[in-house]
Amino acid sequence: GLNRQGLRLGCGSVSSWRSCFRQTVPSEPYIDKRISMDRFSKIIHQFGKTLAARLFAARFRSTVSDSRGITLMETVIALAMFSSAGTAVLLGVSAAHVSSDRVSASAVAENLARNQMEYVLTLDYVAPPGNYASVTDDITLNISIPSGFSIDTATEEYRSDDGLTGSIEKVVVTISRDGLSVLVLESLRSES
Repeated sequence: GLNRQGLRLGCGSVSSWRSCFRQTVPSEPYIDKRISMDRFSKIIHQFGKTLAARLFAARFRSTVSDSRGITLMETVIALAMFSSAGTAVLLGVSAAHVSSDRVSASAVAENLARNQMEYVLTLDYVAPPGNYASVTDDITLNISIPSGFSIDTATEEYRSDDGLTGSIEKVVVTISRDGLSVLVLESLRSES
């Protein structure tokens, strides 16, 4: 058994010191390997049965038992490193999701603007300043706008009637999402 100082009782000879060392110190991965078993045996053989040998053995055992704290510290550091890496990955995924949402909104807005501009060119001329009907107002086309999007089509005077070519207007199609302008498409249209 062990006494209060952690020294094994009944270990007197050099050969019994080796067996005492092997019995009291388990060989697990967290053991401090700075002093090898052979070197420890040589030191014990050199000191023999003296009190210094027993004190050295007790010190060695306390060093070995303290290595669990080092292993805990290494675990905490590794955990911090992995959590930092995980956070970086999640931030990257979040940025990719936001970017994907913006690209998707831009594609929907571009599609709506082109459809609206083509629809405006099929309608009768509206003198500026004025507004054209929305493509979604025509029930024969069966076009619906995704939620959050809106279409506004306005006309502005580009060049007034000069007596030869007629007046030219600028048609401005504005696509908004949740009240914010996403895309503005402009084109020219003549009265004739």
